Amino acid sequence: MNITPLFDNVVLKIENANELDSGIIIPTNKNEKPYMAKVVAIGTGGTIDGEKIEFKVKPNDKVIFNKYATTQFVFNNETFYLIKQIDILAIIN
Repeated sequence: MNITPLFDNVVLKIENANELDSGIIIPTNKNEKPYMAKVVAIGTGGTIDGEKIEFKVKPNDKVIFNKYATTQFVFNNETFYLIKQIDILAIIN
């Protein structure tokens, strides 16, 4: 993938519910916004208020995120979501 988010931003891609290895059921209602995704790329880092940004997520992590904190975009006919790391709520192990 040729997208590099800046600063503390993370690119997510929603996966098919069958591809997630967790016990959580993803609603199939088309009106429900997605809330689980795979990390595709992480930002370049930087500093916020003089403190270095430390990434807690890495590419290929499966995460739960704040569904209203994303910016949706299409790249190479695929839909992705851009989110600040702070709006990622959990990493699914």
